[in-house]
Amino acid sequence: MIFRRMLRRLILGMAVSSAVLVHAQEEAKPETRNPVITAGMMRYEEGNRIGVRDIYLRPAKEVANCNNRFFPTAGELVEGEGAAIYLRMNSEGFSRIQAIRQITMNDYDERPLEKLSAPEIRALMCLNRSEMKRFVYRSRAGWNYPLSEEPWMQVLLPDVQESRSYSRAMMAFSRASILEGDISQAEEWILYTMGLAKHVGETPFMVTQLVAVANASMALTAIEELIQHPQASNYYWDLANLPRPLVNYTKTWQFESRMWERTIPILSRLDEISSEEAWQDVVVKVFQTIHEWQSEAFPEFHTPEGQTTWREWIALSRENLHRVAPELAGRMKSMSDAEIGIRYWWLRLQQFENCENALSLEPYLALPRIDAAMREMQLAFEREPLMKMWISPSVYVPSGMSHFVLLDQRIGMLRAIESIRDWSATHDGKLPASLNQLDLPIPLDIVNNRPFEWHLAADGTVGELSGALIEIVGFEPGPERFAGWRYRIMQAPFDETGPAETAPAVRP
Repeated sequence: MIFRRMLRRLILGMAVSSAVLVHAQEEAKPETRNPVITAGMMRYEEGNRIGVRDIYLRPAKEVANCNNRFFPTAGELVEGEGAAIYLRMNSEGFSRIQAIRQITMNDYDERPLEKLSAPEIRALMCLNRSEMKRFVYRSRAGWNYPLSEEPWMQVLLPDVQESRSYSRAMMAFSRASILEGDISQAEEWILYTMGLAKHVGETPFMVTQLVAVANASMALTAIEELIQHPQASNYYWDLANLPRPLVNYTKTWQFESRMWERTIPILSRLDEISSEEAWQDVVVKVFQTIHEWQSEAFPEFHTPEGQTTWREWIALSRENLHRVAPELAGRMKSMSDAEIGIRYWWLRLQQFENCENALSLEPYLALPRIDAAMREMQLAFEREPLMKMWISPSVYVPSGMSHFVLLDQRIGMLRAIESIRDWSATHDGKLPASLNQLDLPIPLDIVNNRPFEWHLAADGTVGELSGALIEIVGFEPGPERFAGWRYRIMQAPFDETGPAETAPAVRP
């Protein structure tokens, strides 16, 4: 099932997996030289998830009361549900899907701008702007998943997964508009991409929330390119008016932390179970649910592998149940294997899900608590290696929090860049020596609640804006890995008729 495959990728990588990119045999050459140039696409530091981006500075003053170019304001929304509009677009014809796939296969959303051909992208224009506007300007999505009729892990999500292809196509259309100098249309496609992310973010599943993050991240990448165009406005207020958090992960935790009670309601009332047959029935249901979630990684109960796993789990449970539930120690002799195994698993699972309260805190307060909880899990898994096979998807919500937090950190840093562009417009195109010189207020870094770091090179032509790093702690101990954002802001080394050499990659 599609959803199961998506969940397995979530478990292994805690990130939305990228589609396989197939390069065209011959890259398209631009028909004319364009004043827009980038210093290279976004890249990541090797071994980390630290996004690094070069930005050529284009000074631009902010414009008051302009705040709706990337996200619909509340007064612009139309009351109603948009999912039906989107699903209709999704099913309207084979040719549209083929064009979208052609866009993704040829990396029109990935190649550097100077290697793109706007006419080539325009020939694959397959999304109707008026339809997208009707969709994203609805007040809510209204996906109406059959959560009360089906186990939530069996609900298929092809509509949400397909949204990533839509976002990649819209980013390609935005880039074509930037190449053509049609700034308003580029802004419009970015708004539609961000609006799609907002509607996808209404879904309650962790995996779909990560898709929303991926969609919104594409929109931010397009903004990073847009601000380098000579005719681009200053987007400080547009960025400041984006929702915070852009994708709300707390509701996902609240939903998925109740996953087991939704799937097997008796788990919340274990004291009501009175027969061995009933306990055994719970064991089979738990095995089946984990098997559906992890597929081949976890055996079914009645297989030889399942029986071996169960015997090992019972031995572990009989050894440790009294430690996590001293009040049950006197009753253990009279308990069946099924009761001991289920009670121990359920109590341990609740211990692992103790991050629920931390997620309601501000990220700079929540992240240290989640980090400590993850390290505690590492130790627990060393003592009880089988526990890793029995945990639920909900414990992955805290460990995936960095994806959501870093999305908002990136928005804050783009606001800082727009504040720099605003200041530079009245200071002969120069870069500030300090962020304290800027006129438009810069938010604190959401990761550590401190100012972003800014370093200006001695010659004043290159500045580096850095965000705080998040250490990535997984369920398995390993080498330290970090995630975060860093921007290199450079004075444009070219004129309006074409590109010059890219500035050397030297840290100031």
